Amino acid sequence: MEFWSVEVESGTPFKVRLEAEVLYIFQASLGEVKKKKDEFINLHITVDAEKHLVGTLHPKRLPQVVYNLAFEKDIQISHNWKNGSVHLFGFKTPRYRLKRGYPFHN
Repeated sequence: MEFWSVEVESGTPFKVRLEAEVLYIFQASLGEVKKKKDEFINLHITVDAEKHLVGTLHPKRLPQVVYNLAFEKDIQISHNWKNGSVHLFGFKTPRYRLKRGYPFHN
């Protein structure tokens, strides 16, 4: 298991490649907020060409959100905030595949 974090900058989607790993995302938070405008920031994750809204952040009311998301496929993370970046935190762990049947049976 290894710690994982990323800063997704404004206007630049971030691609995550997962080969034999599972990515768990636990938190998303806004970067440095210089001007606290009354705006909502939508956080999207694209999986298999399908874009999903996974959270809405707000500089004054909701600067962070807690998740329990797990991904086994490559993803792309993006947001619509023009005034800063969004930080995501979690961890990666190897993906284990069990053979057919219960592993302790002969």
